[in-house]
Amino acid sequence: MITSYVFKSYFGDERKNMEVTNSSSGNETAEEYNKRKKEEVSKQQTKDAQKGNDVSKVNPDYGKPLTIDGRDPATGDIIDPINLWENYETRTYAGKVSHGQQVYLVKREGDGVLIETKNGLRGWVTYFFIKEYKELETK
Repeated sequence: MITSYVFKSYFGDERKNMEVTNSSSGNETAEEYNKRKKEEVSKQQTKDAQKGNDVSKVNPDYGKPLTIDGRDPATGDIIDPINLWENYETRTYAGKVSHGQQVYLVKREGDGVLIETKNGLRGWVTYFFIKEYKELETK
């Protein structure tokens, strides 16, 4: 990890040497520094891709399209809009979705369903606001 670095350049007719002082490896050229950083980014991207694969193994329905259903089965009324919560337990407001809107599953935990809208808004709703889960309940 770089804790500090200093660029030193020597100018004449052209730049003859550019060094990065790195507390862990001493002096290295700009090319060496760029190569090392590129390798670090590549390793992180590989880790992130693997993490994504791990998520899909744990949650095989990740990204599944779902439909918001605001129909109240007791009264027949349609609740619209439906609040999204940043945190399902504390119900911190995150935004709203509409009856009939298509969203995507991120994960489900108990009665809570974390969804994402097409524009990237994420939030929690109770499973009975999801048409596909209502249908499973009635079977």
